[in-house]
Amino acid sequence: MQLSPYPALLLILTAALAPNRLCAQAENDADIFERSTLSGPSTNLLGAWTWRCCRGAHSGTFTIDRQDAGGRFSGRFGNTPSDGGTLLQGRIRGNRIEFTRSSPAWNGGTQQWTAGIEVRNGRLHTVNGRWRGYGFTSGNDDFEATLARPKAPAAPTAPAPSAPASTSSTSSLLGRWQWGCCRGGHSGTFTIQEHRPDGSLRGIFGNSPSDGATPFEGSYRHGVLSFTRHITINGASVTQHWTARIVNDSAGHLKTDGGQWSGYASTPDISDFNARKLPR
Repeated sequence: MQLSPYPALLLILTAALAPNRLCAQAENDADIFERSTLSGPSTNLLGAWTWRCCRGAHSGTFTIDRQDAGGRFSGRFGNTPSDGGTLLQGRIRGNRIEFTRSSPAWNGGTQQWTAGIEVRNGRLHTVNGRWRGYGFTSGNDDFEATLARPKAPAAPTAPAPSAPASTSSTSSLLGRWQWGCCRGGHSGTFTIQEHRPDGSLRGIFGNSPSDGATPFEGSYRHGVLSFTRHITINGASVTQHWTARIVNDSAGHLKTDGGQWSGYASTPDISDFNARKLPR
């Protein structure tokens, strides 16, 4: 197995928790006092994880620092030789989590990692983990991880007294936005076409070379805009995940704050994102 400082690693952590199996383990394993049913996107993955694989030959840490209401999350691996300090992004689906770690150094090579996930002694652990793909060596496909330092989700913040009530209304986000990213390397416009009462939304990017008329869907909840942009490259479908807080500028106009993006074509040094709503 090859784990360089710049690996491309696709981790798919898969959980298939059979109730009978969990009950039997809880009865027979004295050091396990808690096993709970995970509940999809509401399962909090935030925090620092420790991991190891390949019969102990490789280990390190990764941190999940952002997770939206739809279960999408992103973060970063540590800086050991096995980690490489690379970004990660993924999604939790029911009792399964999957995330992608990538780098140009592997020229598109990927690894698929799979494991069950359960709560043990109040912390998330993977179960029966396996991996395959780039650098695979038969007999060294084991994998496990533990959420060593959980982090609570950020509490919703109340709007400032000067903020207009419209910032939380369904219609306030609708319309055309000017956006930029990547230290000024790309810019264009996107339009939020629909914003439903439950917070979900959809729209489309514009028609500039950086926009490409690409559709997106996402949500706006607790002051945070989060959406997934869908792009077709040479017939293949890829995605990017964009997220930012929505605030008012000094004139009361909507803009983003602390924006980040991840996914297709992202690298650690060009993950910035900003946008401002244009007047009608």
